[in-house]
Amino acid sequence: MNRRGWTLFVIAVAMMAGTAAVLSYWQKHQRLGRPGVKLSAQPPLDEKGRPVGSSGVALPEQVGDAASEPAPIQEVEVEMLPKDTTFGRRLYKWPDGQLLLVSVVLMGRDRTSIHKPQYCLTGQGWRIEKSEQVTLPMERPLPWKLPAMKIMASKTLSQGGATIEKRGIYVYWFVTDGAVTAEHGERMWRSMLHLLRTGELQRWGYISAFATCDPGREEETFKRMEKFLLEAVPEFQTVTADVMK
Repeated sequence: MNRRGWTLFVIAVAMMAGTAAVLSYWQKHQRLGRPGVKLSAQPPLDEKGRPVGSSGVALPEQVGDAASEPAPIQEVEVEMLPKDTTFGRRLYKWPDGQLLLVSVVLMGRDRTSIHKPQYCLTGQGWRIEKSEQVTLPMERPLPWKLPAMKIMASKTLSQGGATIEKRGIYVYWFVTDGAVTAEHGERMWRSMLHLLRTGELQRWGYISAFATCDPGREEETFKRMEKFLLEAVPEFQTVTADVMK
């Protein structure tokens, strides 16, 4: 390696060391920001009825005609996600039997609580057919547009010896105090910039809603989900605009 090569190598090593030092400093001195969702002193339960954490996200018990019951946090989630992760999860049911699972995963100081949402679906055997960003026209407490990702998925099931096709509709977004986005990459980028500017680690929450239906009823089911979210989101989400954008 010639002299110029050695110089560039030394500069690169110095830059990496400097970056590592900066990140280490922020990790030790960072403040944890406020969440963009409401918290409850009542933690959710796991599949064996044991409390998960010391608090939970306060999802509403009733939304319009849909009543709900707490849905358990799966054992694999408790084992894999950081111990300071906070959860909220309820299963809503309409009088006609339609179900909707609403889930919130809220990070603490460990950012690995929030993962790429697509992993959840494919890990449960769903095939992603289409993804698109949508806008939910919120009306309360004031008119604003909530960005979200909408995933259409399909799954082949065996039922009574027969094979049937099901469709899944998955809607999700990320929220923290003063900010909301539908993009996983944008969330990570904005979190890094905010940390460098302020020394505060944004406490992001990953909100999702999932419903299944028969083929051909996707649009009808999504419209019901959209109406539900317009009523439910103001009950548990404190952010009403992306003021940090």
